[in-house]
Amino acid sequence: KIPENKLKILTINNKKSTKIIWPILESRHFYLITIGYEDNQVYINALDGFNDKSIQLKYLNAARELANLLYPDADLQLVAPQIIFSQNNGIDCGVVACYFADHFIQKSVSEFVAWLQTNPTPSDNPIAPYTPYREKIAEVMCEVANDVIKQTEASKPMALSTI
Repeated sequence: KIPENKLKILTINNKKSTKIIWPILESRHFYLITIGYEDNQVYINALDGFNDKSIQLKYLNAARELANLLYPDADLQLVAPQIIFSQNNGIDCGVVACYFADHFIQKSVSEFVAWLQTNPTPSDNPIAPYTPYREKIAEVMCEVANDVIKQTEASKPMALSTI
């Protein structure tokens, strides 16, 4: 249950949003809720790298509460808990959340929902996509760090001896 004061703040800040990415950290584990508004329909997903349906249902209910306030006239579509590639360690939950948030951002809401429902399940392909995605995150971080270093070097004042 979301406290009333936090619910009001969330509603005010996101009233015109068509996509909401809501990462939740509980007991050192990340879960991801996506709320997408398209064609007067709201699609709500709760994703978990361990595929714990009871936790997913708990967060679907919390997201429904927020969606009802944000889009009171829309048709709510709670997407059933999705079976996704399970993380194979105790540390990839943040990467899992980022992976699905990235796909949510890149696709339309309806494309994302369709992609989730047609995404291969672990039994179809046992290799989870999280390691390559973790490598992609690391590459982007290194590129950003290199750009910051270059900008910092370029903005340093010239030494008097070089003038």
